[in-house]
Amino acid sequence: MTRTTLGILLLAATNVWAATDHEKMEKGLTKYAIESGTDPSKTTCVCQDGSTRHGRVGWLQYDSSLTGFTANCGVATFAATTGAVSLVSACFTYEVIGK
Repeated sequence: MTRTTLGILLLAATNVWAATDHEKMEKGLTKYAIESGTDPSKTTCVCQDGSTRHGRVGWLQYDSSLTGFTANCGVATFAATTGAVSLVSACFTYEVIGK
């Protein structure tokens, strides 16, 4: 009984430490950015792409796939009457300005 319990505990502990490199990268990203389409992140950025979004402030966000990650500055457009976010546009040329 004791060996079985010890074996289960060791197996469970091994699985906790067996994070993939992809999982480690995502864990690091979540400290500063948010997955696209979710709540605002702690880190702000300024779009620098020369478009109509140029100079607008957004939140650092990322998209995940099985093969990697892409980061962007999610520039929000707010509804004039409610102040709620009505659209978030991804800007891929940006400067991070704070956390």
